[in-house]
Amino acid sequence: MPERELYAPVRDWLRNELTRRLGRGSNIRTAVGADRHLCHVLEEWGVADAFYGSPTFEIRVDVVGCASAPRGRPLLFLVEVKYAPANLSALAQLLGYCRIVRPEAAWLLSPKGWSRSLARLVRDFGRADLLEFAQGKKITVSKWDQSRATVRAGDAL
Repeated sequence: MPERELYAPVRDWLRNELTRRLGRGSNIRTAVGADRHLCHVLEEWGVADAFYGSPTFEIRVDVVGCASAPRGRPLLFLVEVKYAPANLSALAQLLGYCRIVRPEAAWLLSPKGWSRSLARLVRDFGRADLLEFAQGKKITVSKWDQSRATVRAGDAL
C-alpha cells in the first residue's frame, strides 16, 4: 500500500482528535499537505500571520491541522505518515519540521509501528529526549490502525 493512501484517513483522524481536544465550537481545519508547502496552506486558511516566520515554511508536511477555540489564537498540528516502520530518519525529518514551525503537537504514525533501532534508542538507551522539539512538547510516535482508521490506544513509543 502506498503511503499516500494513508493521508486521507489520517487527516480525518486528526480532525476528530482536534475536536476532542478543543471542543466542537472550535475552528478546525485539516489538510493533506504532502503536495504543497506549509506556507501556502496557512495562506489559504488565512492564518499565516498567526505563525512567526510562516512565509519561510517551505516544507511539505503529510497532514497538517490548525485549530482555535472561539476567540483563541490558532494552534498548529503536524503529522508525518510512514508506511514502513517509523525510523530515526523519519523522526529526524519531523523533528526538523517541528523545530522550524513550533506546532502545538506532532505525531509520527505508521501502520507498522517503529523500527527496532528507534525503539531501542528511545527505550533501552533512555533517549526520549530525541522526541522533544520544544520545552514540554514531544513528538508522539504511534502505530496506526488501518482497519479502524485511528491511532492504536496504548501503542506508542
